[in-house]
Amino acid sequence: MGDVVNEASKLCSKGNKDGNAPVQVSGVVHNNLNETYRGFLQMRFDLEPVGFRYEGHAVNVAMDKWFTEQKG
Repeated sequence: MGDVVNEASKLCSKGNKDGNAPVQVSGVVHNNLNETYRGFLQMRFDLEPVGFRYEGHAVNVAMDKWFTEQKG
């Protein structure tokens, strides 16, 4: 379980920073997605740790609408 948490933490630390998209996904998760959902993500290469990750801008439309209404 520790490796999963560590990898999630590393991905989380990259989200929305240094020009990265907010949603960060590991290669393992990406491989388990269907083609439609894979299409929402862009592949990125990291030097530390060396490997690929995927990122994207995913929005729950209903939740975004609700949030906008609450702010307004």
